[in-house]
Amino acid sequence: MTLGLYAGITRDFRLTHVHVNVNVLGWVTLGLVGLLYGMHPQLARGWVPRLLLVMHNVGLVSFMGGISYGMLTGHNTVLPVWPRAPAS
Repeated sequence: MTLGLYAGITRDFRLTHVHVNVNVLGWVTLGLVGLLYGMHPQLARGWVPRLLLVMHNVGLVSFMGGISYGMLTGHNTVLPVWPRAPAS
């Protein structure tokens, strides 16, 4: 939310994609998980919820870091992780 306020005040909209993805992936996803745990409290026991929280936060930070880096440096193209087969 703070990133959106900063972008609106300074009129610097380079990180709009980061702002939108943080809101959707952060708030909406964790809200849905909270609703699931509220409806089925037995799922909120044990080590799985802690693992889910850690994986969600690590993934969110790394994903947003990558998008931020791409938007601020101009390297915003997506490259495949695996090499392509040579054209014949």
